[in-house]
Amino acid sequence: MIGIHPASGQEYQDSEEEAPESLKERARPFDEVTITDEIYEQSYIFPALIDSFPPLQPVVRDSYLTFEPRSYYFHRKFSDGRVAEAWAMGGAASHQSGWWRDILKWGATVYTSQRLYGPLDRDGTGLLQVNQQPYTALGQAYLKVKLRHSVATLYRQEIDIPYINRNDIRMTPRTFEGYTITSEEFDRVKLIAGHLTEMKDRTSDTFEPLSVAAGAPGSNEGVTLGGVSFEFTENLRAGVVNSYGWETFNFFYSEA
Repeated sequence: MIGIHPASGQEYQDSEEEAPESLKERARPFDEVTITDEIYEQSYIFPALIDSFPPLQPVVRDSYLTFEPRSYYFHRKFSDGRVAEAWAMGGAASHQSGWWRDILKWGATVYTSQRLYGPLDRDGTGLLQVNQQPYTALGQAYLKVKLRHSVATLYRQEIDIPYINRNDIRMTPRTFEGYTITSEEFDRVKLIAGHLTEMKDRTSDTFEPLSVAAGAPGSNEGVTLGGVSFEFTENLRAGVVNSYGWETFNFFYSEA
């Protein structure tokens, strides 16, 4: 299936985010930890061919190709008189297959940000690379392996947990290389575990070790993570996540 999802970049700053009106409206980290996939209704392009190979039916039927265009204009005048300004156009193109024998699926996403306007002396918007240069990157390229209600995701992927997340506040998000497992084997319990080796920052077209991204140049270390969330009732839940950056940092997060 082919779809187009327009989106304009929304300006966020950690110190400028509006507070939610209630706790129920606040997004919780484990809301993103799920193995449920969105299924698109569609007909086969070659029905006779697909009908001849039943194992291919869900792979083709539930696959999709999406385009998410994004345009973002940024202008800011700093207290020292410096101005950052640019207008970029880009977004993401994604493909994901359906499940093969309810065990395997694969997908990939290409991100891009192209300059429509950007004076070289007004660099620093976070929409483009240094010197207002455009970029394109293969941000996701993954294989998913499912066993019952648990899914392992291998290689380039998106992660959304506290401190390690997409941080999608400009043209393209952060993505990560590594291996993660999410599980919903037990009722009202979500589990996540994994090891991440590298990260592509928002305006980068390459991946670098997470220890380098954390401020340790010349190193080559990753992050091991694990977490669990319990939903006791609709309005009562708790969870913990720990992300251990080898020889660099340790982040522990809990919520209730």
